[in-house]
Amino acid sequence: MSVKFTDLKSAELFKIFAEEIRLKIISRLIEREKHVNEISKEIDIVQPLVSHHLRILKEKNIVKAARKGNKVIYSLNEKLRKNIRKDGKYILDLGCCEITIKE
Repeated sequence: MSVKFTDLKSAELFKIFAEEIRLKIISRLIEREKHVNEISKEIDIVQPLVSHHLRILKEKNIVKAARKGNKVIYSLNEKLRKNIRKDGKYILDLGCCEITIKE
């Protein structure tokens, strides 16, 4: 059995999405861009841990970061968002697969 590059990429992405905290962060960023303290309060997880997971998501181009004044604002990479449906579900297109996230 040979492993294709897309298989390796898929496995790497699945590792990213296997962490519950990262899914919670992504679900909050689907709504709108936020800074780390907002995310931390909303998901009730300490700020350093949220920052750690945001760094991982940023490295994999799942989220983007932009400085606004003295804060860094995070947002979901728009290239991943495929569709927003009326039933409150969002579809993230990862290229290898799609992930549906409910509001």
